[in-house]
Amino acid sequence: MKRLLLAILIVLSITACSNTADGSHVNMEEEQAFSTIEIEEIEGYVANGYSVIDVREIDEYEEGHIPGAIHAPLSQIQNNEFSPLAKDEKY
Repeated sequence: MKRLLLAILIVLSITACSNTADGSHVNMEEEQAFSTIEIEEIEGYVANGYSVIDVREIDEYEEGHIPGAIHAPLSQIQNNEFSPLAKDEKY
């Protein structure tokens, strides 16, 4: 269950990074490259400078999340209510 949740979290996190540095949006129909990683690999990615973004809603996030994860609910991102993530950061 945790692996499935994490895989969904990673895919949604990548989708959430579709804002560009100038504030415009990337067309969601454009092809986005991503890869699926195993939960055991997260620590290695974080050690290499990646940030984890949790796009679940507030109640889901409060039930449990990866320590240090940035909470950016997908509903807020979709409504432009969340500051754009830095384009030069690794998520």
